[in-house]
Formats: sequence, C-alpha cells, structure tokens
Amino acid sequence: MTPVVLIRFVLQADPAWVEVDRDDGIVIEARDVEGSAHRELRATTTVKLPVNALCDAAFGPKGFDASEPSLKSRRALREGPDEQVHYDQMSAPIVADRDIVVRDRRERLPNGACRVFVDAVKDEAVPPRDDHVRIEAMRSSWLFEPKANGETAVTHTVWTDPKVSMPVAFVEPSRRKNAVTWVKLVLERARAASAPARAR
Repeated sequence: MTPVVLIRFVLQADPAWVEVDRDDGIVIEARDVEGSAHRELRATTTVKLPVNALCDAAFGPKGFDASEPSLKSRRALREGPDEQVHYDQMSAPIVADRDIVVRDRRERLPNGACRVFVDAVKDEAVPPRDDHVRIEAMRSSWLFEPKANGETAVTHTVWTDPKVSMPVAFVEPSRRKNAVTWVKLVLERARAASAPARAR
C-alpha cells in the first residue's frame, strides 16, 4: 500500500469508539456520525445464553410488547419468517409523542452467529400524522456470536435522530439509558424462552 493510499484509508476510516458508560456488565461506547449532532451508540456484553434464543428475542414478537421502552401501540404491516415491518407509536416525556415505521431483518450466519437489522423505513400505508412526530432516521443492529466457552458475545448498535430541539447534552444520557434497557430486555426475553429447554 502506497503512502498516499494509506493516508486516504486512514482519513476515510470510521471514527473510533469511546467508552462513555457501564451498567450492570454492559459497556456503552459512542462515536461521531458525520452530519449528525447525535452519536452512534454501541452496547456490548457477554452472556450464558444460546445464540438462537437471543437472536429471536432481538427480532422480537410479532405483536405489542408492553415491556418495550415507551411503546404504546404497534400494528403489523408485513410479516415473514425473517423480515417484518410494523408501525409503532411511542410516548415521549416533555415533547410530543413519536411514531415510526420499522423493518426488522434476521440473518443466521454460517459460523453460528446471528444478526438482526432494525431500520426506520417509509410506507405509504402509514402516512405521517399531525398528532405524532415521525422518526425517519434510525438504524440499529444486533450481533450474537458464539464463543468457545459456550457463552455468547452480544453487540447492539443504534443511531437515531430523535427530532428534538433540546441540547444534545440533555438528550444523550436518555439515549444511553435506552440502549441499556433494550439489551436487558432482549436478555430477559432470551432467558424466558430458553428456561424450559434448560429445565428439561
């Protein structure tokens, strides 16, 4: 690799992750996103739960789950074995309630790992409403990797533009808390799903 190519590669590389918090064994990191005041977050941990149970938990139930943060309603738009699209309405403190059209995609990898991609999408069946602020910029992913000792490495990344006028310093702590809440929720779903199998 020539010096010019090397310099270009370094300049184009993604920003580095920086640890910003820890919560109950979950490490929270953040990195800048070009063109956005809000940083991308990454939450990582290692657990003694099977990959498939975790991946199914992240892919989520088809219907409403009251344990999901701020969720007040959900309507399924399309359902498939490894892809689903749903319309969610969410309550929000201080500011107006939000809504979003979400696509979940699950991918099982040859090495035994599993990924789930969660993205905001547009759907003509659900136009924006006057009584909610539509979240149109959101991307999230989950990666579950089996380890040699029987544990699973969990990586959750998320970036969203919450469309609020409040200072970023006020919003970011709640975004970090929400990422931790989601990781704990997925772990709890996986534990509940795998408990009967372990009992047998």
